[in-house]
Amino acid sequence: MVGVGVLMLAMSWFGAWRCLRRSTLPRWYKFGLAGMTFSGWIAVVAGWLVTEVGRQPWLIQGVMTTAEAASSVPAGSIALTLTAYALVYTGLMVSFMVVVTQLALKDAQDDTGEAASAAIKPTLAT
Repeated sequence: MVGVGVLMLAMSWFGAWRCLRRSTLPRWYKFGLAGMTFSGWIAVVAGWLVTEVGRQPWLIQGVMTTAEAASSVPAGSIALTLTAYALVYTGLMVSFMVVVTQLALKDAQDDTGEAASAAIKPTLAT
């Protein structure tokens, strides 16, 4: 989680530095920014994982026994739930990636000189 946060800072600082110098952003940086759109999600999941794994020392320290921490839910049900959770979040992430990619491609096509802003302008109702 901390590593992803540092990477986010590094990417933003590099972009700000390049903008202050009024130089163009390199192509690899633009692709990196596209990849960074998922970094917040990755940081949250990584933080959750570290938190859950961090609960285990309570069992080691003698505060709680492993039998007290174990669930009475069958292992098959836990595996099914975990698999469903992973599939749903994988589907959501793939969907998000497709939408972001399509928006980026549309913006890249609009930069070729076509007036795309006319289609986006809101109309005022009177």
